[in-house]
Amino acid sequence: VRLRDGRAAEIDIVALYAGARPLAGASQLVSVGPTTDGYRIAVLRGASNDLFTLEVSRDLRGARIEDLMVRAVDGRRVNMLVSGRTYEVVYKVRFSQDCWGVAFGTRIKTVTGLELGGASTGQAGEFLDHAQAGQVVEIAHRFECRLLPGTYFLNAGVSGLIDGARTALHRLVDGVAVQVQPAPASASNGPVDFGFRSWIKPAEPDRS
Repeated sequence: VRLRDGRAAEIDIVALYAGARPLAGASQLVSVGPTTDGYRIAVLRGASNDLFTLEVSRDLRGARIEDLMVRAVDGRRVNMLVSGRTYEVVYKVRFSQDCWGVAFGTRIKTVTGLELGGASTGQAGEFLDHAQAGQVVEIAHRFECRLLPGTYFLNAGVSGLIDGARTALHRLVDGVAVQVQPAPASASNGPVDFGFRSWIKPAEPDRS
């Protein structure tokens, strides 16, 4: 595993640094997966059962994403999800310069990098017309968890208009890992629960 500053690190270490933040007690490897940037992201479980990832950051043009998390509807920060329940992808964006036409988004991916879906305020026609330097906003994307048991990554992104063109201001790639817990037994398989319901019955007689 290679850290953001280029230093190599073993994946079985007991303290892992993402940026300057120590992730103490992270000792059990859950998975390792590539990103579109060529980084390999280690997901480790700590003594308190928390999941940790190496944080990969791309672009920085006047805005910075901070404190990316998944939150239950009662306000608790969580990384263990249950299929069928409602959660929110939440983060703050701090602007270091004036930005215009700002949109905010998120993506959910598998450990192999397959994008399963996400949300964008821009796609819904909702923009922050003018963000002033020094302003901090909080974004929440509410979703119903339809993922089947496994480990998944969350991305976050913010874009704006620069010289009339939509441009990424900051993207956090694989910034958070979550683990989905089993729900009541169902016929669904794969990463997404489409709500399949299966049954078996006698075939109708062939009348031909």
